[in-house]
Amino acid sequence: MKLGGQFFRYSSTVEVLRSVSGKTEFRDVAIEAIYNLTDPNTTPFGSAIYGEIKGSDDFIELEAKLLLQKNLSAWMLVYNIGGETAWEDDYQNDEAELMQSAGVSYQLHQAKYAKCHAFENLADYGADALTHEIMPVMARKSKLEPADAAAVLAYLLAVRKLPPP
Repeated sequence: MKLGGQFFRYSSTVEVLRSVSGKTEFRDVAIEAIYNLTDPNTTPFGSAIYGEIKGSDDFIELEAKLLLQKNLSAWMLVYNIGGETAWEDDYQNDEAELMQSAGVSYQLHQAKYAKCHAFENLADYGADALTHEIMPVMARKSKLEPADAAAVLAYLLAVRKLPPP
């Protein structure tokens, strides 16, 4: 199940395993949430807090992270720091971990694909027009392989929240 909005996202999962004998067994259940504190597009940097609780009848794990993001034109810089603690083996063994990660990404769709024309509102175009008129022309002009063109079309239709025709 997922709930979400601009500032808060929540999801929960139940994990089951299928053993060698084909029998399905319960493994664990988890709840995670992300709360956005600041927006990287309207403030000097974006920040959010992340939390997760995961457990079953013989273990429990708690995880928390601070998520930071800085947008610089088509570049995105991210840094995450957090910790996790777990109690396992019927809560007899415990362990803790401090973790951090950093990354850089480059948004190709803005940097590369906007060279031909300005971004357009996808809601202005129907699924049929995108599928049969616009995308074939754009794929040919940009020399996309058929599989890549299909992936771009699937993305465009998903962004518009329309089922493929």
